[in-house]
Amino acid sequence: MLQQIRKWIFPTAALIVGIGLMYLALRGVDFDSLWKDLARGNYVWTIPFVGFTLIAHLIRSWRWRILLEALPDQRSGAPRISLRTAYSSVMIGFMANYAAPRLGEFVRASHMSLRQKLRFGSVFGTVVADRILDMVMLGLCLLTLPLVLGGRFANLMGLMTDAVGADSIGRVAWIAGVIGLTLIFAGALAIRAYRSRGNENRYSKLENVFTAFKDGVTSLTRSGHTVALVTSSLVMWACYLFLAYIPLLIFGLAGNGGLNLTDAWALLLIGTLGIIVPSPGGVGSYHFVTIQSLVILWGISQESAASYAIFSHGAQLILYTIVGFTFVLIEGATWRELKSVPAKSATESALPTPNTVEKERSNA
Repeated sequence: MLQQIRKWIFPTAALIVGIGLMYLALRGVDFDSLWKDLARGNYVWTIPFVGFTLIAHLIRSWRWRILLEALPDQRSGAPRISLRTAYSSVMIGFMANYAAPRLGEFVRASHMSLRQKLRFGSVFGTVVADRILDMVMLGLCLLTLPLVLGGRFANLMGLMTDAVGADSIGRVAWIAGVIGLTLIFAGALAIRAYRSRGNENRYSKLENVFTAFKDGVTSLTRSGHTVALVTSSLVMWACYLFLAYIPLLIFGLAGNGGLNLTDAWALLLIGTLGIIVPSPGGVGSYHFVTIQSLVILWGISQESAASYAIFSHGAQLILYTIVGFTFVLIEGATWRELKSVPAKSATESALPTPNTVEKERSNA
């Protein structure tokens, strides 16, 4: 019973956060004007919006496959991972993110592990590596915000300070520091305890899981395709730029509306920060930061800003749900199967590497 309660605590808390932020985002909006604004949208632009979304995640799937093929499990003679399998795993994972924050990473890794017969730890490690690439790119892109916003950057910092509170920022930093030091200390104790038992059970479950996860994360350095990883990341962000710009065209905010591609770039980065907040699929958090930014930084009416945020987020939610659920129906993956993958993978010993296989053959 207690385990079931724990399982639902985080998703429920995240949902409450999302609902609260959605309330704050839409507070004060004239819903009659909002519906009229949504009805006036030029939705022919939805076609390229869908196209850029699917292309961006196809490129993500291709980039992820590079990391997967660098795994030791993908030894010589193993069947190559198909782009279709990678794409279906990615889209099912994005669909799952709307159920609970970060659930999609778990589902994506489980689906790939199940379909390709790879260890879950290794696959999950490549998902982490994929997210590391995303965070590095986001960090580099955020450096451009002062340039693209110009004088508005000071207003953005003021908006963030007002939303969180200057005193709160200091308290959050202090609490984060204490938690970080606590985790480091606990991790050091765990490693020490683990090493003291290493000689007793060298091939324990913990070692298998840790080794598999490490293989996945270090696929970043072992892939040998640095140029492909960087290029695909740049193309993905170019797609994301157009995904931020197209809704401006739909609601007449681009061109004569006063906003351009540079503004769309700034909106993309600000909106991405909102999605990082642990709410299901960025619900509420994305809407809040996007609407506040459009109103305060660009002087857009609250109704037009809400139309932009609702369409940008809602269109992708619907698309991910349709495509992800279609792949679920086609491939027959069930939640019970996906949930059981990590447990089964942890009990498996490390897969033999090519060198091990050759040694066994020579000994025979």
